[in-house]
Amino acid sequence: QVLIQRRKGFVKLALQSGSDLVPVYGLGHTHLFTTLDKSSSLGSFLMRLSRKFQISLPLSYGRWGMPLVPHSRPIAAIVGRPIRIDAAVPEPSEEQIAEVHAQFMAELRRIFDKHKHL
Repeated sequence: QVLIQRRKGFVKLALQSGSDLVPVYGLGHTHLFTTLDKSSSLGSFLMRLSRKFQISLPLSYGRWGMPLVPHSRPIAAIVGRPIRIDAAVPEPSEEQIAEVHAQFMAELRRIFDKHKHL
């Protein structure tokens, strides 16, 4: 799940400041903690409670059963090709923002597809 597909504010800021954008994708971070699911009685209870109060109440633990200590697992940060911004644009148009955002998303997809086996 990539949450950045609908978020374009970072592109507008990059255009306004003339800063290049560098796509980075993290792999392996979802394996750092174990989360109880509905198959356990405690996980099932938390799921029912979450639905009742309409908030997320996940119970996650890592190494030694500790809540804030992650498991020792490999993670990778994949860095893509920079999206060059030639000059600052004080008031970028929606079309300019959409074009740079599309380039960013294409590069993010490329590096994910190339390295997703890691």
